[in-house]
Amino acid sequence: MKKFWDQLKPQERRWLIVIGCIVFATMNYFFVWPHFKEWSANTARMGAARDNMAKYSAEIAHKNDYEHKIHTISPEEQSIAPEDQAVHFEEGFRDKAVQNGVQIQSTSRPSTRMDDFTVEQRETIQALTGERNLVDYLYSLGSSGSSVRVESMSLRPVDLNRYQLHADLTLVESYFRNPSSTAARTPAGARTAPPAPAALPATNLATPTNRLGLLKHPKP
Repeated sequence: MKKFWDQLKPQERRWLIVIGCIVFATMNYFFVWPHFKEWSANTARMGAARDNMAKYSAEIAHKNDYEHKIHTISPEEQSIAPEDQAVHFEEGFRDKAVQNGVQIQSTSRPSTRMDDFTVEQRETIQALTGERNLVDYLYSLGSSGSSVRVESMSLRPVDLNRYQLHADLTLVESYFRNPSSTAARTPAGARTAPPAPAALPATNLATPTNRLGLLKHPKP
């Protein structure tokens, strides 16, 4: 290659350099520059992957806390008989109302809703309370370790100074169902075995043509 370069005249060398630059720029224009935008996209994907890894690592670090919370609401901890769940639910929110100075004036009829795993006790209460007492009451419901939650709430002032509030609260508590009390059911998508076919008469098995009714019985 050096020998070939030495044989060229200065003008030929200049033209060769110009042609080489043009070819180099053309190759970059068609094969390299179109992929420059992929660099930013790949950089963004790498950044998102690092963020996800950081989030997953943070959640894995809380594994022991989650296991402890799951253990506190396990069926062994909620060993309350089904017939006592409604009483347990009502006594729980009434006791906390007394402790926090919330006056329960009336309650609705309790209702129960069940699924395959849990039983929900639901009741709406009308209470007279102050703002601070209501906040303390709601906090005690959520921090007691039970599964009581406030599904809906509406407030309206009772006096002009708004020292007292009338609150309508719908409270719900979930209990685990007793596995032994759950009846075994066939899944909706399961197929049942078809009934066995009835046995055919002996005459039909002996003469297939008679089964089709195509031939008449011979006369004696």
